[in-house]
Amino acid sequence: MNTIVYGGAFDPPQLAHQDLVGQIHRAFQPNNIIIVPSGPRIDKEYKVTQEHRRRIMQIFVDSIREDFPNTELCEDFLLGKMPNTTLITDAFFQGKLGYSPTQVFGTD
Repeated sequence: MNTIVYGGAFDPPQLAHQDLVGQIHRAFQPNNIIIVPSGPRIDKEYKVTQEHRRRIMQIFVDSIREDFPNTELCEDFLLGKMPNTTLITDAFFQGKLGYSPTQVFGTD
């Protein structure tokens, strides 16, 4: 399996994020892309509530699926169920997928 985990704040999601998903598909031809918005962080003040971010991300991923149907949203970190570090994210997906996926990160 070839899974790409694309993490970032997505505050808010933008056309550049959508463009990067297209670039990931063209460059890696993954079986799927999992978009992982970061959860609450002490070093970042978000513009909207976590619930609003969740809804925005659902709409964003739904729109991406029109062109790339193998894209999905992981809300576990967004909802603050666990800390959002690279190592924890990797361990989470190793447990879920049975292997360590390739990770792509956005920038703030």
